[in-house]
Amino acid sequence: MPEKHAKPRPLSSTKQANARAEQQQQQKERRHQQKQQKQQEKQQRQEQARQAREQEQQRQREQTRQQEQERQRQQQQREQAERERRRSRQQDSRHQHRQQEHRQQRASPPPDRTTRALSVLGLTPGATRVEVRHAYRRMAQLHHPDRFYSESEQQVALASARFQRIKNAYDYLMQTY
Repeated sequence: MPEKHAKPRPLSSTKQANARAEQQQQQKERRHQQKQQKQQEKQQRQEQARQAREQEQQRQREQTRQQEQERQRQQQQREQAERERRRSRQQDSRHQHRQQEHRQQRASPPPDRTTRALSVLGLTPGATRVEVRHAYRRMAQLHHPDRFYSESEQQVALASARFQRIKNAYDYLMQTY
């Protein structure tokens, strides 16, 4: 009988071996599935990390672009302000220049006034003070209104106007020469 028991044992050990082999195969498949699942999870994490990096890079690019736009806007504002300051300074300068010219025109008469005054006395530009004085005396003697007392009132008035013009020319030349 022991032999009978020995024979079924190999059968049962074969069954056990098959069962163990099947269990091992199932465990191996489970480990393989777990390994594949872990690899997939790892790939998913890597993909999520890559996407997060790309999003961060995109955010940084957008932030840099916005900062650059802000810098350009500020630069344009500074340039505009500088142009306005220059324009204002130019306008102020023009205004001051006009005022200065106006003052100069009031302070010193136009150069042709001197020429006209000299011509009233019968002189040309470049005459000396002495020549101006001699010309005035000569013209005053010729055109003095007292010389025309015996003439008509109209003649006296014309002589008076001529004398006044000669006197004004002389006074002007003596002040400016």
